[in-house]
Amino acid sequence: MSISRRLAFAALVAGTAVPPAANAGTFTTLYSFTGKADGQGPYGPLIYYGGELVGLTTGNIFTGLGNMFKVNSSTGRFDVVYAFQGGADGAVPTAMVNQGGIFYGTTSQGGGSGCVIDNRVYGGGTIFSVNEKTGAEAVLYAFPGCTNPGGLVYLQGIIYGVTQNGGANSDGSVFSFNPATSSFNTLYSFTEATGVAPNLQLLYQNGLLYGATEAGGNCFFCGVVFSIDPTTGTETTVHAFGPAHGRSVHSNLVYQAGSLIGDTYGGGNHACQGGCGVSFKIKVATGHEKILETFATSAENYSGQIIVGGSVYETIPSGGNGYGELLQVDLKSGQQTVLYTFTGGSDGSNPVAPLLYHDGAFYGTTDGGYGTVFKFVP
Repeated sequence: MSISRRLAFAALVAGTAVPPAANAGTFTTLYSFTGKADGQGPYGPLIYYGGELVGLTTGNIFTGLGNMFKVNSSTGRFDVVYAFQGGADGAVPTAMVNQGGIFYGTTSQGGGSGCVIDNRVYGGGTIFSVNEKTGAEAVLYAFPGCTNPGGLVYLQGIIYGVTQNGGANSDGSVFSFNPATSSFNTLYSFTEATGVAPNLQLLYQNGLLYGATEAGGNCFFCGVVFSIDPTTGTETTVHAFGPAHGRSVHSNLVYQAGSLIGDTYGGGNHACQGGCGVSFKIKVATGHEKILETFATSAENYSGQIIVGGSVYETIPSGGNGYGELLQVDLKSGQQTVLYTFTGGSDGSNPVAPLLYHDGAFYGTTDGGYGTVFKFVP
């Protein structure tokens, strides 16, 4: 469908209310990272818990090890919950889920000597837990190789996730982990035919886990959308992409009325090298793909998205004036509205993570510069 942009709000000042206007809202920068002890590069969806926004950073300008932080959703008060040390405890956290104040997560490095690149020991990554109240961290599992785990989902006491590498064929895997018994199981190992390098996002819907790979399938850089039965490990290729209709899914997937919606990084309009990407809708039952939008530039792709009510709300890292946008897309009409245009100033730039919605407000992060945590009320 053709999506037109009717409304844009540029050069807004972070931390202040946006003047009243149709479809406008209030944008507030809750916290700006400094790249020091507080970390830098927040990413991944925030988790709301007890009035706090809990998230992860990739590191800081001194160590690059990462931390778990929380920001008060009303006052912007910032606290480091746990700072990774880069040894057995892990480094560079990638994903996190919450169960009553015990946060389970993964790191891409640390945990031992399981990953060595160019004679440098990085460690293969970990599965960890952190008590949000006390900051106590425990390593639950250390990955044995260069796997890059993430994409966590918690179901009935079991943690499910993906590794971008590793598995029986070194093409990535889907795993399960039981924290109560410390039992780790590789549910499925990808092959070049079924997909290579699953992106670090998983979605649970109607008894199945859904995800996407960045490569494999019809061509090496095409990628697929897949489902996994968490009880049996049975994998099904829902849709295999091709260069003409998009390739390489980097965004998260959202579910709506029997279909999966997402963005690809390439394919479609070849004004960009390798294609500029597309926005797609895939019927789960048939695998039929509908192109919602063919991007004209690479600045439009790689979004993080969430469905609230009858709309998709998404972040575009380089849209608008090049610093990123917050968009609303009506699922019935396809009408797209720019809710906020980032300026690259105190409001931040390059929003890449899916938004969090709680009690009428959207929360998110930017990772341009040192990064920010923001709040937007439509």
